Amino acid sequence: MMALDNALHGNFIQIFHTLAKKSQDVFWIKDAHFDGYHYISPAFEHLWGVSCKALLQDPQLWYGCIKSEDLPLLREKAILFRAGAIPDEGETLHYQVLNPMGSGFQLMEETISPVFDENRQLIGYAGVTKVISGSEKPGVELNQATHFFRLFAQKMRAVFWVRDETCGEQIYLSPGYEKIWQRSRRHLYENPDSWISTIHPEDREAVSAKTRLHVLGEHGLDVQYEDRYRIIVPDGSVRWIKDTSFPIQDEVENFIGFAGIAEDITKEVEYEKELHAAKERAEIANRIKSDFLAMVSHELRTPLNAILGMSQILQARQIAPEFRESIDVIREAGSNLLALVSDILDFARLEAGKLHFVNESFNLLDVFQRTVAAMQYLAKEKGLTLNLFMELSLEGRVMGDANRVRQVLTNLITNAIKFTDKGEIGVYLKAGALCEEKASFDVVVKDTGIGIPEDKLEFIFDKFSQVDSIYQRKHGGMGLGLAITKELVSVMHGSIDVSSELGKGSQFHFTLSLPLQTEKEQQDTAWRDAMLQSMMRSQFNLRVLLVEDNRLNQRIARMILEDFGCRIDILNNGEEVMEKLNELSSYDLIFMDVGLPDMSGFEITARLRKESSLQSVPIVAMTAHVLESDQAQAFAAGMDRVVAKPIGYDEIRSVLEWVTGHD
Repeated sequence: MMALDNALHGNFIQIFHTLAKKSQDVFWIKDAHFDGYHYISPAFEHLWGVSCKALLQDPQLWYGCIKSEDLPLLREKAILFRAGAIPDEGETLHYQVLNPMGSGFQLMEETISPVFDENRQLIGYAGVTKVISGSEKPGVELNQATHFFRLFAQKMRAVFWVRDETCGEQIYLSPGYEKIWQRSRRHLYENPDSWISTIHPEDREAVSAKTRLHVLGEHGLDVQYEDRYRIIVPDGSVRWIKDTSFPIQDEVENFIGFAGIAEDITKEVEYEKELHAAKERAEIANRIKSDFLAMVSHELRTPLNAILGMSQILQARQIAPEFRESIDVIREAGSNLLALVSDILDFARLEAGKLHFVNESFNLLDVFQRTVAAMQYLAKEKGLTLNLFMELSLEGRVMGDANRVRQVLTNLITNAIKFTDKGEIGVYLKAGALCEEKASFDVVVKDTGIGIPEDKLEFIFDKFSQVDSIYQRKHGGMGLGLAITKELVSVMHGSIDVSSELGKGSQFHFTLSLPLQTEKEQQDTAWRDAMLQSMMRSQFNLRVLLVEDNRLNQRIARMILEDFGCRIDILNNGEEVMEKLNELSSYDLIFMDVGLPDMSGFEITARLRKESSLQSVPIVAMTAHVLESDQAQAFAAGMDRVVAKPIGYDEIRSVLEWVTGHD
């Protein structure tokens, strides 16, 4: 070892100076009083945003970058270090430093070791600081720094190493090698090639001397290597190593070898694997959730298609006035149920930021009157009174998404009914600020129910939040309604808040800001209001094939399509479609259900598109699967359009006009 030290002495200063200069970690040296710095490596300026020169002049300057909650510990440790109260093996500290870019804090790990001379006299401290979350002093000072680094390298668990320009001779290897590799340094000095045998067979090629020299030849002396590889220790276990190295030059810039730092990062790699596994589990859970939501949506939308479709068919016919009101109630209740079903899907879209809105003309008073009327049966079932109070001056039409407004109001009224056992529920609508183009509205839903504890108020709009577990068991619900309500109001540029007194009731207040309807938009609305009755006079004379297994849906689709003058044939499954494959080119349009019993509508469509005679026949998905992923799958299979159940006259007419090229 003496011969080794003598051979190393000439290049030792340059090697460690280059090592400290190029490393992303901060190397520092302090005096024996733990007050002044002898040396600080350039990485300090990058991590702290403070110049090395300024720190050398004011050693206390770095405290200004530390997170306040970590300062007491660091100051306490400094007092102990000044008194020499630090174990020989050193100490590791963790603290947070303000990111120089001003975006939060970085977690630092700092290893501090005392440095002794040959007589065991404390002569200073050496340390290395690195992120674990995310001007030089030449001459005498550099010689002193090198002395510290030599002593420091003996204390560090990381491995400092130096090899010659061919990578064939081990010039220096710090004691950390024996701790990590659990092998003798002497063996590596005597047989440098034996190092490669410690590497996992799958990683040897990437870190071989041949590979290192090849990279050096391509990129020159400015290259820096950062390798991750596995080693196999004598007991057979595997450890992960991070090895950062670079070419080194002498004073006249001649290439003289390679130097580096190898660290045991097994714990970090295991943590990364755990994170990756957790991410995979989360992705699987999300897929399961999406599949569940799609299934729930499909199963509930299928009967709703029959309810809403038939009510619309009856509305389009001349029926007695006493029945028309009953049909209106059925359709309104069905629409409210559809809105509740949509809450389930909106929860998924809420998390993904994909809630969709339309901008159409509607009568705000009418929406409130119909919504409250449809909710009366729920209130009566519990013996409650549900009243609506509105300002008559609000008469008129506004622009926005009527269904989203209805959804907000339905959620709040449903919530009030759920948590009120006796008394009344009042819905109050009044005008707020008014300008030429926009009006604001104040809405209050007030109940005489159980109320909300004060400590629960700030969480009431959180997802899956309930007033109390006992009430969740008593009243049911998933705790999604209010979370979705808040999101809907926010997107409509409104606000919502709540006040409550335990045992006396709650009051939800929200505001809406909606554009006023222009004269042209009123004309458009009048045209749309007359559309339903005029639809039966629209004749398209198309031959249409419906592929649908549900008898109720078959009946609804047949009646609507025949009202439009279409001739319709129905097939129940994929097998029947394949049997009539040669006849399908005679159809002007194919409506394809997605959830068929023997094969999916996607698969059927993909097969049809392989037939040259069927490549131009329009295929439209009629589906209760309404997630964005379902629509993407439909288009990928070759479908031309997607219409979501429940399906009515508007949806069918839109498709028929598209097929015939009408405006």
